[in-house]
Amino acid sequence: MREIRRFGSFKLLMFCQDETRRTYMSKVPILLAKIRISNGDLLAGEAPNKVSKQARRWVEGHRAELLWRIAEEQQPIRGADFARWRVSLGLSLSEAAKLLGVGRRTIMGYLNKDELPSIVAIACRALARDKHLLAARYVPARKIARPAA
Repeated sequence: MREIRRFGSFKLLMFCQDETRRTYMSKVPILLAKIRISNGDLLAGEAPNKVSKQARRWVEGHRAELLWRIAEEQQPIRGADFARWRVSLGLSLSEAAKLLGVGRRTIMGYLNKDELPSIVAIACRALARDKHLLAARYVPARKIARPAA
């Protein structure tokens, strides 16, 4: 989940889920509140009143920007865009496959597709945006050197 804003030690995080647009506030994993972006209603969880009011005011003032971000995150990626993404991160086909949890042949198929699955598009954007996420998930392919003749 992407951090949008902080209110003291509380984080405002964005989570996209099909038709339901929600924003989460969280201090620790135990304390979690879901707020609907469209009207600022508390959907579930709990948060201190002061933080809840601050977050609600902030969401109301930035609603258009938040909805634009959600729409941008869900835009489809074409095969050519996927190829540029892979090259920009310096990934081989095998490395990209391992990173996305699919087979090498699936990655080769993605390169020729008109539109990739939305979950792959979201994962690619997240990995390109967050270098720490990439570093945590990236496992370089082992290069096997041929013996000199």
